Amino acid sequence: MPVPAPALLARWAVKYGPLVVPVAKRLYEEGRFRQLAILHARTIVQGTFSWEMSSGQRVWVVWSGDEVVATYPEVEGTPDGLFLGALADRRLNANDVVVRRVKRRVAAMPRPSLPARLRRGAAAQDEHGLDESGAWRDAPPPRLSRSDG
Repeated sequence: MPVPAPALLARWAVKYGPLVVPVAKRLYEEGRFRQLAILHARTIVQGTFSWEMSSGQRVWVVWSGDEVVATYPEVEGTPDGLFLGALADRRLNANDVVVRRVKRRVAAMPRPSLPARLRRGAAAQDEHGLDESGAWRDAPPPRLSRSDG
């Protein structure tokens, strides 16, 4: 006999909830630190950001040129010494990240449908009063501009 979905979800929540909640909180905080680093890097001249590992924890580092400006979360000690060997090619430009995000959202937007005359071919042209070239058969007279009087 199949178990109803709400009962199954409740059973999974009781069984796996204590394991999932700390991981979900950690992932949420890491995402929040990344967003803070992006916002900070966008306000700096030549602002870039990257992630580095420090004492087993992912740290988002904000750079201005080759100088460390800030770390998210805060790191004890001087960040310049900790991230001295950080690779410059791993750094991301904050403005490029935002532009990629916008492009992804635009690409996911629904596309407008084609006009009827392009979608249905010649039958639609006759039906809507278009000739073979796609122009209106009974075109209205051209509008007069103000200079024509």
